[in-house]
Amino acid sequence: MKPSLSPQQYKAMQEAISTGEKIQRTYPTLPLEWKEGRTFLELIEQYQLTGVYKKSAAFLQRALTYTVRGNQDAAGGICYPGVYAPEVCDEIARQHMSERGTRCYITKTGIFGLGETQQRAIRKKGGTQSYNQRKGIHNLTSEEKRVFATQRGYAALRDKSGLFGHSKRERAAWRKKGLAAIQNRSPRERQIAARKGIETRGQKVWSDAEKAYVTAQAAKPKYQMGSRVNITRLAEAVNNKFYAGKPIRTAFAIGRALAKQRENSRLEKLAVHEE
Repeated sequence: MKPSLSPQQYKAMQEAISTGEKIQRTYPTLPLEWKEGRTFLELIEQYQLTGVYKKSAAFLQRALTYTVRGNQDAAGGICYPGVYAPEVCDEIARQHMSERGTRCYITKTGIFGLGETQQRAIRKKGGTQSYNQRKGIHNLTSEEKRVFATQRGYAALRDKSGLFGHSKRERAAWRKKGLAAIQNRSPRERQIAARKGIETRGQKVWSDAEKAYVTAQAAKPKYQMGSRVNITRLAEAVNNKFYAGKPIRTAFAIGRALAKQRENSRLEKLAVHEE
């Protein structure tokens, strides 16, 4: 379901669609220049579009998106065909992003012109905002994320871009750096990161009440099956109590939770014994 727009947002969208159509008619060579490598910002400056249309560069970038893609949604204003097919536009946009990122990396401009600490702070801030506002990847379902990641991964492998555009030694160095960053976090920070990861995958974080319930019920005779716990029956009981009967917790998840609790109990007893 598409998010509803406010009257101001809807008006701005209609104006961008209309402006995109005017640019398409007035500057027929502009889309070709975009395809050949010039960015929207460069074209706005080259054709002095801010002066021609009395609009900001940010607005004109949205309008140029409609110039090359067209508009097929009658509810959004006038309909007109794009200069290029959607899949062609997507590929050109990816090439622009890759080239701009490489250029910034080589010239040490943009985020690459900042120190490592500043870069990390900016990425963390942007990632946290996207997560809290459910934007970008965080607005997709678990299945959509899997499909997106698979498609992008195969495309990167095919084109030797992204991580696959670097040597094995460089990739190994990045993995080592990533592991060091995780190890430098406090136990509480790791716990918060793990919780966010679970929620991002569309899964439910175990509450303390759930854990206590599973532990208590597992010891009761009705959930015993010889020397083992009937995890299928226990999963059904957990789902009935905490999720109104929805199949949130599987038998496998219950089994893992019990195994983890037993391991934690064993480690605690061992620590007490050593003291």
